[in-house]
Amino acid sequence: MSLKVRVLDLGSGQVLFECPIVEADRAYEAAAGFEAMGLEVKVDMPSVNQSLASSLGIEGAPMEAFQESLAEEMDDHPGSCCFDEKGDKIIH
Repeated sequence: MSLKVRVLDLGSGQVLFECPIVEADRAYEAAAGFEAMGLEVKVDMPSVNQSLASSLGIEGAPMEAFQESLAEEMDDHPGSCCFDEKGDKIIH
């Protein structure tokens, strides 16, 4: 699996630009160009966990199970770097 960095239009969710993760700088340049045109965009970068799983060849159902286990692990550790002072989850 080749991980991609995507530039998304915030209004429609449409993918405006996509490139391999090793060329992430191109996505940020494209995002700056879209913002200069007045569009509100977001750069969607694969997480470290997704990159690790992909490099290990994990795909399909095993990838879904891996993602679920990570979510469960974070849910079980309030007070960590994944939660703010009020106990609300800040990343997932």
